[in-house]
Amino acid sequence: MSIRVEQAATRRGQDSWDWSVWLEGSDEALDQVETAEYVLHPTFPNPVREMSNRANNFRLNARGWGEFMIHVNIHLKDGETVKYDHWLKLRDDTYQAPTKEADFSFDLSATQRRVYLSCSLADIELAKRIDEVLGQYNFKMLMSDAFDPNLTLERAISLEREPIDGAIFLITDFWSPYLPQEAQVMRDNSIPILPILVGPEAKLPREFADLVPIHVKDRGESEAIAMSIVEQLKI
Repeated sequence: MSIRVEQAATRRGQDSWDWSVWLEGSDEALDQVETAEYVLHPTFPNPVREMSNRANNFRLNARGWGEFMIHVNIHLKDGETVKYDHWLKLRDDTYQAPTKEADFSFDLSATQRRVYLSCSLADIELAKRIDEVLGQYNFKMLMSDAFDPNLTLERAISLEREPIDGAIFLITDFWSPYLPQEAQVMRDNSIPILPILVGPEAKLPREFADLVPIHVKDRGESEAIAMSIVEQLKI
């Protein structure tokens, strides 16, 4: 079914946001929907919200301070239920035009290159496949679980005996909630950053507004995504 979950968020204070989620799709697809059930974080009063107003695309309006996964159960008129997960993103949608490319090229005739790979939990399997393919080109990918969980990322990187040569940020329609922190750590340590936007819904986070990202159209073809990275890194 060609239905997707969309959202909007407006800052109302330093730690407060008004946000909305709703369904988007063709009129034919939305006309098949009876109700949209949004399962919010358990800290919300009445965390299960059911919306039945077709006129506003089953829109839910709420207020909060933190990002979290919204589980969406779309109940169709024929009795079927379609399930989606949507990570609520609370960020200012103000982006500047990219101005520079990452200094991200390696001489593989030397030693193995070590690259930090950042992604959301929703994209772990995609990241693992990218890891497998890039490993064939003498890259060692490091994710957050490669470091001591008792240390901050900045401290863990400072204790590494071998340098980290670059950081790939895999960005689909989901963003890792740790992305701003990871980006700052990489910049503080002068580690080159390469943002990769996967799929038509992916947007460049403001943390990378000065960088030119790689764009990959299809999120579903993990090997094709990995090979696009290989080609555009010119390795």
